[in-house]
Amino acid sequence: MRKIIIHGDDSPILSVRLEDILNCFETKENEVFWGVLWVYVTTVQEVDCDIVKFEEEINKSKRGKVISLDRIFNLSSKIDQAIELLVIGDSNIENIRKYEGDKLMYENCEYVIELVDSSYWLVCSKDDSFIGNIFEKIQGVEYDN
Repeated sequence: MRKIIIHGDDSPILSVRLEDILNCFETKENEVFWGVLWVYVTTVQEVDCDIVKFEEEINKSKRGKVISLDRIFNLSSKIDQAIELLVIGDSNIENIRKYEGDKLMYENCEYVIELVDSSYWLVCSKDDSFIGNIFEKIQGVEYDN
């Protein structure tokens, strides 16, 4: 399991978006299931999207929401400002759920992507090529010790 922090470039506002990170994911031979466990965002005004209802559905649920990677990309394209977001992925759909603690989530899931207080991304993954792609394609990345 590798754990990295993404601060992005030197601008005062976080320059890295969810889709930037997801674009570093390479399609696998085995299917990867994705889930959104927590979301607190605002959407662009032109978008016909009831984000409040979506947030409530996810944030109040006991398991989170299993969602396709395409739908996550679609959601990401509608986000104007992301404050907090937690997305996980794993080849075992049973692992796509909320956890009592982060440690268990990191141990069970192949991919954990978390936006912390709109300040930085915390990414944990067992997929070395995913982590390598993030270092190659995104500025302001470092290992979290």
